[in-house]
Amino acid sequence: MVEQLPAPLTQLTDTDRSLLRRAMESLDYLGNWSDPTHARDSIILHCRLPSVRDGSGGSEFTCTYDNFTAERHQLHALIVERLMGRQNAFESTGSRDSDRTDPAAAAAAAARGGPPCRRPPEPGQQHVFFVVGVPGSGKDTVLKRYIRTLGIDIVDASADLVKEYLAAWGQDELSQLVRQNNDEQGPGKHLLHAQYLHRESILIVENAVERAVQEKRSVVYEKTLFQLEPIVEFARDCKRRGCQVHLFGTHITPRKNWDFLSYRMSSGQSFGRYITPAQTASALRRYHENLEAILEREDLRSTFDGIHVYDVIDNRWCVSIRNS
Repeated sequence: MVEQLPAPLTQLTDTDRSLLRRAMESLDYLGNWSDPTHARDSIILHCRLPSVRDGSGGSEFTCTYDNFTAERHQLHALIVERLMGRQNAFESTGSRDSDRTDPAAAAAAAARGGPPCRRPPEPGQQHVFFVVGVPGSGKDTVLKRYIRTLGIDIVDASADLVKEYLAAWGQDELSQLVRQNNDEQGPGKHLLHAQYLHRESILIVENAVERAVQEKRSVVYEKTLFQLEPIVEFARDCKRRGCQVHLFGTHITPRKNWDFLSYRMSSGQSFGRYITPAQTASALRRYHENLEAILEREDLRSTFDGIHVYDVIDNRWCVSIRNS
């Protein structure tokens, strides 16, 4: 049913729509890049030597981390330092509570049903929290709010936060136009071109997470679980390095997921990424398949020290395995 729904009617000006269209046109990752008029996303625009590479999602024209321009490397370093230096980095940037969930009620319900250790964290113990779920399912408003009650100094490697920094500090034309639009129309649409920044933000997040693990810092690593193998492989690597590894996920129905997403997009206040009804259903289907595989297969389940899944509609933990 969700796949057949129309796209939301967004409260956007003509300029807003133009900026969004430019961002969406940059998603052709194997397009005719020799054509100078072809829309480029930020990872190509700021790469010295882009090349076609094989990834988990197939071949794409992309950039290795060491091939960014010197200016962009400097910006990446600044963003990673900001992420690493933040203590309990869960402060809101002002746009993530607009999905109509009640964060206070959800956090209180989470505390009542508390899945993991309510005992104080062991001194010196390093934790890696894999927070998984589709966009608009409560990862920020429920799961991260719960994790911050555990009394652990945590690096929040948030891709949305990285995009906000890229949008605020980037000197590329599209970022400057979005900032100019904010100045003229009022703030709130600063992630209007988030699709354009998506691939670059993933590389920065991976850099920040790896650095946190190396420096023995606890970290939250947020993923959609669209790809299973990379997450399991990295989780096993973290365990080999002595980390306690936890999987926190959300459970939501397709229609509620779309209701939350369409509200955020139609308001124009929270453009993490523009997502169609078909993409919403496809992402949730893949998420459920991969989460069920983890729960059903002992070899995958044992990768994590604990697995906890929160039902954001019923406000309760529907899965809680403390010693998986």
